[in-house]
Amino acid sequence: RLLEERYHLTTEFSEKENEEKDENRVISLVGIGMGTLDTLTMEGKRALEAGELLIGAGRMLERIKQPGQKTYIAYRPEEICQYIKEHPEYKRIAIALSGDVGFYSGAKKLLSVLEKELPQAQRKVYAGISSMIYFCGKLETCWEDVLPVSLHGRERNLVGLLRQNPRIFAIVGNSSGVAEVCRKLTAYGMGETKVFVGERLSYEDEKISRGRAKDFQETETDPLSVILLEWEEETEYVVTPGIPDGEFLR
Repeated sequence: RLLEERYHLTTEFSEKENEEKDENRVISLVGIGMGTLDTLTMEGKRALEAGELLIGAGRMLERIKQPGQKTYIAYRPEEICQYIKEHPEYKRIAIALSGDVGFYSGAKKLLSVLEKELPQAQRKVYAGISSMIYFCGKLETCWEDVLPVSLHGRERNLVGLLRQNPRIFAIVGNSSGVAEVCRKLTAYGMGETKVFVGERLSYEDEKISRGRAKDFQETETDPLSVILLEWEEETEYVVTPGIPDGEFLR
């Protein structure tokens, strides 16, 4: 019994000590924009420079790492959290996330995992520049009436959405995504939809293309691509009450 009490006391002391250590840790989630340092905000830059440990995808860390900083390549929330727990020596940690942390970002799930596994640690979030805002700026167009969607690992009914929202911005996520969208639009009689394609935004080989959906049916793009769709519907549909065909007996 004495050993059991001593064990519980030791465990409680150890947990309390870990909690006190976690209170002194600052974990920053930083949206780094399109990928180049030019689209990184000043407060985001300061948060990354202050980090003793940088975590993120390899292509991101290559661009933002400073001399003397330790890095860990990871993007899964559970893996990131586990590594942080196993290395209490790092007090200032910066996690790099592409684009903006609030725009189809892994930050949402990561914050949830951090809150559960490291509740005592301070969390700071630094918004970045999203691909939609950057792309619309390049096109010299507003974005307050644009519906943002993501096709990266998701299925969306763009034909139906476009009939309800004449302007849609979409993150593509693969080299054939633009062609697939444009073929479907053309098949549904929407081949005249205006299409703007952005590839490798902010990089030196950035490319922006303009045309109609029917023109992009066989186009292969860089996996890092986005599209803006604009549909000007001319036909007015008349909706009337009626009896479904299945209700009639023949």
